[in-house]
Amino acid sequence: MWFGNAVTFGVWRDIWLAEAFATYGQWMWLDHVEEASFDALAAQALDEKAFAKNSTAEPAVEELFGPNSYDGGAVVLHALRLSTGDEAFFSLLRRWVAENNGNSKVTADFIQLASDQAECDLQAFFDDWLFARRPPQNYPVRLADCG
Repeated sequence: MWFGNAVTFGVWRDIWLAEAFATYGQWMWLDHVEEASFDALAAQALDEKAFAKNSTAEPAVEELFGPNSYDGGAVVLHALRLSTGDEAFFSLLRRWVAENNGNSKVTADFIQLASDQAECDLQAFFDDWLFARRPPQNYPVRLADCG
C-alpha cells in the first residue's frame, strides 16, 4: 500500500506521483480479493475525471488531496499500462522504485523513465492523459508508435 511513498514527489503539484501508485495498487488488490472489479473502478475514475477543475499534473491547492490526485493519477497509470503493455509497465514500476527509492522526483523524471522503458517518446501520451484537463473519453488499446 505504501509503494507510492517509496519515491516522494519533489513539488506539491506532483502529488499524483505518490497517490496514483497507491490508488492503482488498491484497485489491483480490490480486484484480486474480489471486492471490486478493476475494470469498473478504472472506468468510473475515467468518467469522473471529466469533471475535474484542473489537470492531474496541475491541481489547484484545494485539489491536492482530492480525487484528481488519487483516482485521476491512477487513470494516467492505467492508460499508460494499456498503451505500453503489462511487461513494459510493470518493468517501469520496478525501475522507478529501484532507481529512486528514498528520493524525491518530479513528473518530468517519471516521463523520462517511462519513455526510456517504452523506447519511444511518451510526451504526447502524457500531454493527453496527465496534462490535459480532460483526458480522452476511452482508455487506449496500444500506442501505435511505440515498439
